[in-house]
Amino acid sequence: MEVLAVAISNSCKDGKTSRAEVRRLLPKVKLTNSILGLPIAFDNDGDLFRGPKSGVTLFQIQSDGSYKQIAKS
Repeated sequence: MEVLAVAISNSCKDGKTSRAEVRRLLPKVKLTNSILGLPIAFDNDGDLFRGPKSGVTLFQIQSDGSYKQIAKS
């Protein structure tokens, strides 16, 4: 959520936003220290490529409402 919130905030800098703009900016958000206390970043496909080393499990909510585990440490 923190990555998404930063992408939304960045998209609003010009006073307007759209889902497409947030989606475009999402892979550009690289948190060196997230609210989890760990770095988090996603690639252009929305897959985790920099994340926690231990103690955290991240899930992605699928279009059918199910949860898919994307990282476990």
